[in-house]
Amino acid sequence: MQTLVQDLRYGLRMLLNKPGFAAVAVITLALGIGANTAIFSVVNAVLLRPLPYREPGKLVRIYTEFPAMNLRKFWMSAPEFLDIHNEAQSWESVGAWTTGGRNIATSEEPIRVTAALVTRGLIDAWECNRRRAATSRPKKTATADLSQC
Repeated sequence: MQTLVQDLRYGLRMLLNKPGFAAVAVITLALGIGANTAIFSVVNAVLLRPLPYREPGKLVRIYTEFPAMNLRKFWMSAPEFLDIHNEAQSWESVGAWTTGGRNIATSEEPIRVTAALVTRGLIDAWECNRRRAATSRPKKTATADLSQC
């Protein structure tokens, strides 16, 4: 233990004798620790933490393909969705969404925002907090605060 204390005192004395080197060493350590923390935070949020759904391995996304037109993973039309929704028996829930711009009226000037329109089946599949989802028409459309999902 005494050797450790002597080594620390010697190191501190050397750093005080060369303040430029000490500043560069401290800045380098700070940048390295900060970068490591930032990268780990992103990796943890994107790759390591499980999705906030009951059984994320059972979620699937369905696409349409048009090989003649070389279109892969193309969005599904409303009639195609309705066919799947009405005829699918092996899925617990079938939902759809679309995104686009919407205007929000304010007292001054309208604000343009990006919004997502989702079906009730998607809210059910995500198992959102049902108290936050307000159904405007039974089993057809709903609005919800999806940040709580």
